[in-house]
Amino acid sequence: MSTTKNIREAIDHTLDRWEAAATAMEESIRGTTAAMTAQIQTQKEMAATATDKLKEAVETAQHVPAETRQQIAANLDHLKVQLALGKADAADAANAQRKEIEDAVKRVENQVDQMGQQVNEEIKKALTTWAGTEQQLRHQLELAAVRFKHEAEDQHSQLQAKQQEMLGHVKTFRDNLQKQQETAAQKSSEFADDMHTAFKQMQEAFRKLGSSGSGG
Repeated sequence: MSTTKNIREAIDHTLDRWEAAATAMEESIRGTTAAMTAQIQTQKEMAATATDKLKEAVETAQHVPAETRQQIAANLDHLKVQLALGKADAADAANAQRKEIEDAVKRVENQVDQMGQQVNEEIKKALTTWAGTEQQLRHQLELAAVRFKHEAEDQHSQLQAKQQEMLGHVKTFRDNLQKQQETAAQKSSEFADDMHTAFKQMQEAFRKLGSSGSGG
């Protein structure tokens, strides 16, 4: 299994990862679009900082060929450019930014995976923080795109009417997370699969809010 896949699977086994996902969902339901946009900007800054830390870890790894270090650094710089682009203040903008960030991330991960055994502990540590941070950003952008779509279609009143129903989904998700924590089940791959499925169900329920007359 590749280095980056191992790291992402390890992140999926942590409670913090899923608690952050639940919080992002809750904020998308409760908060204003202005607050959501501000939160995304904050997460972008965190992702940029983590990107700098990863770049530093790669550049100081003298056992890695200079050309490889330079290529990864260049792709991390490209990712930072994407993170610095305009505010995600509409559905199209949020979706476009998420796609650009996702593409930039994949380029970095492909190069890291090609390093094989040259990935030392410092790089792995930086990769773990970076992967978790940018993953949370992409979640927020995806949720924001759905929320902006509802707003643009004048479905905000329907969104508010079904707010408690949606928050109930979040509570069920958190209760499941708590139960898993008490049984230490998060150490298994089954835990990660279950939480992925439950989170996708929450996302789908959120997408469908107020969309009964619009074809979703």
